[in-house]
Amino acid sequence: KKLDEEAEKLKAEEHSSALTAKLDAANYDILTARKTILELQKKLDEEAEIFREKQTGFRGQLELKDRLLASKEHDLAELSRKVESLQIESSSLQEKNNCQEADRRAAVERYEEEKSELVQRLNEVERERDETRLQLEESSSASAEAEK
Repeated sequence: KKLDEEAEKLKAEEHSSALTAKLDAANYDILTARKTILELQKKLDEEAEIFREKQTGFRGQLELKDRLLASKEHDLAELSRKVESLQIESSSLQEKNNCQEADRRAAVERYEEEKSELVQRLNEVERERDETRLQLEESSSASAEAEK
């Protein structure tokens, strides 16, 4: 039973570590997505400025900007959906990690309680053994005295 609890404790710790690694990976993906969004926004700003300088006709310039903006807005919307999805996954993983940690703590607490009970029982048995040994010695002494 003690070994089972130790195994359960180790398994919970391993699972908690795996969830933490997934959480770290999800957070890294979120940061990467945010960086990409910022880079796309900067690129959009630069391209808009270049086209503004190169185009002479207002209508052509406006149509080009609209197409570019729509394309970039589409890219940004897609990345925003990815970020939202990763944030949801990150929250889910964090919640699972918290549950696993609570389970691990509960398992450790049960183990500590059982260990304490076993130590207490061992002390009681040792005390009873010592009392019995003392009674046996006293009885042997009394018998030896009686024989003399």
